[in-house]
Amino acid sequence: MREVTDEYLKFVNEFDNSPTRLRIREEMIKECTEANTGAYVIRNLVNGKVYVGSTSVGFDARKASHWNGLEAGRHANKHLQAAWNKYGKEMFIFEIMARRNPEVCTEVEQELLDSYESYNPKYGYNICSVAGSTLGVKRTLDHCKRMSLLKKG
Repeated sequence: MREVTDEYLKFVNEFDNSPTRLRIREEMIKECTEANTGAYVIRNLVNGKVYVGSTSVGFDARKASHWNGLEAGRHANKHLQAAWNKYGKEMFIFEIMARRNPEVCTEVEQELLDSYESYNPKYGYNICSVAGSTLGVKRTLDHCKRMSLLKKG
């Protein structure tokens, strides 16, 4: 899916205005502006660090999930949780960076991860450098034992 930009709209407006092309244009613009899925960042306003993520369930639901976990002190990302505890809710914002269809959310998230280098503790809070992966997450020995027992039944 294509991002709706001024340049894109100019191109579309210069395009042939046949009924079929007008319908396609309207569908593309609607898809770009109404998509409730895509990539986002949670930005720390104090130090500029970001957490990059993507959602296929909708931005509001994903933000609520993050905020609920953070406010309860049990967010899965301990680095983000520590910063939230230190600076407070008022110092974090949830920004929609790109509205995309669910099929390409992970690709867009990866582009943002690489762009922000948010997996580098100097710039962000992401633990993994690969979108949609838990590669790089360090598990405790206790966690590994519990997972092993669960798999054995």
